[in-house]
Formats: sequence, structure tokens, C-alpha cells
Amino acid sequence: MRLNLAETDTRARIRSTHTLTGATANEQPQRQHRRCPHRLLGACAVTDRGRILVVDDEPVVLDTLREMLQELGYDVSTAASSEQALAAMATVRPQIVFLDLLMPGISGLEDLPHFREHHRRVPVIAITASMEPEIARQARAAGAFDVVGKPFDLDAIARLVAAAMRVAPRI
Repeated sequence: MRLNLAETDTRARIRSTHTLTGATANEQPQRQHRRCPHRLLGACAVTDRGRILVVDDEPVVLDTLREMLQELGYDVSTAASSEQALAAMATVRPQIVFLDLLMPGISGLEDLPHFREHHRRVPVIAITASMEPEIARQARAAGAFDVVGKPFDLDAIARLVAAAMRVAPRI
């Protein structure tokens, strides 16, 4: 069976831009990656680019970041509290953590030193709805890789994750 040039070219692009999960050349990959709207160089080159843990008490924030980061090819886990995040750190072993600074119970700002103490090599990106300079200063002093305000600029998040992945531990 001969494939026409366009079909061969399409399959080659899928193979070179996506990790095929057990699919042969004649099968569709199990995970289709839609064309990424974030035109960052290399941001959509492969799937399974790394593991990210997103910690926020707002379900809409968890869903937004999870979907956007999965679109970029990252394996994303979520936690709705600092307590859940600390438990997930051992099993998920993320390369990057997005941590909401102001949550009920133990806030991310209180937990950030603990994350840095026990997971020193994992970049923690602090997220907050309150971009008060004092909160951002405290987060950076506690070891945050960077501080991002809500609502998110998805292109800026993509660039920030790419920068954090360069210093994150390899899996």
C-alpha cells in the first residue's frame, strides 16, 4: 500500500511533534494534540514534557491552568489545598508547582518555605489574585521562582513554565 506524499508528511509531523503512546505508524496516536494557540518556540513540540502540580482552592483556576498546561503537553495534577499538595508531592513528584498564595486553612504563603525546604530543586510559581507588592515580595523572599497574578496571561504562563523547566529536576 502506498501513501500519498501529503499523508506521509502529516504522519511524519505527528510523529515529530507528539509522543505516540503505543501507536504504530498506521494508527492514530492515543492523545491528539490540538494546534497550540500559544506560539512559543518549542512550546508545542512534544507531549509529556514534564510534570506540574497546580495548587489552588478555586476550581475554575485549577481547570484553566490544567487545560492550558495539558494543551502545551505537560502532565498536570491538581490539589485544592496546601495539605493535599504536600501529600501529592511524594506521589506525583512534579517538576514545577503552581501554588496559590492566599487559600483558606494553610495558605500557600505559609507553605512556601516548607516546599522550598523539602523540595529545594522544584521551582514554585506563586499565583495570587492580590498582586500587592508586599505579598509578591514575601513570596520571592520565601523562594518563589516567580509570582503571577490572576487573571492569567496564558502566553506569559507558557513562557514562565518553559523558563522554570530549564531549572527543574529531570524526570
